[in-house]
Amino acid sequence: MAVRKMHDREVDIDAQLVHRLLLTQFTDLCDQTLREVRSTGTVNAIYRLGDDLCVRLPRLQQGAGDPSGRTAFRGALDVDEGTWARARGFALHQARLIIPYYPETNPGFVPMAKRTLEEVLLDLNT
Repeated sequence: MAVRKMHDREVDIDAQLVHRLLLTQFTDLCDQTLREVRSTGTVNAIYRLGDDLCVRLPRLQQGAGDPSGRTAFRGALDVDEGTWARARGFALHQARLIIPYYPETNPGFVPMAKRTLEEVLLDLNT
């Protein structure tokens, strides 16, 4: 499916990249069926993961995961330091919102957000 870019510096995200990220960061999820969800004009790439989950990646501000995954992801994106800094800020912002909001309604989401928070802070300190 061809995706219309909303911004000149959007990063191309496809199922292959999403699968590589799952392999490096969420190995317990990488065997799930991955299907692209047609976007209705957002800057997000959205993929259905199995029957119950979705993967949403902002095309301009990718998040961070474990160190080896981050390195591979950053290399695949080939973005400048400013874009990477905005990505960390976006990941930090999202994780900080998820932790207090979802402990009862989506408890599996909270550990991922806590891990993201820890990894972003670790990335900032290295």
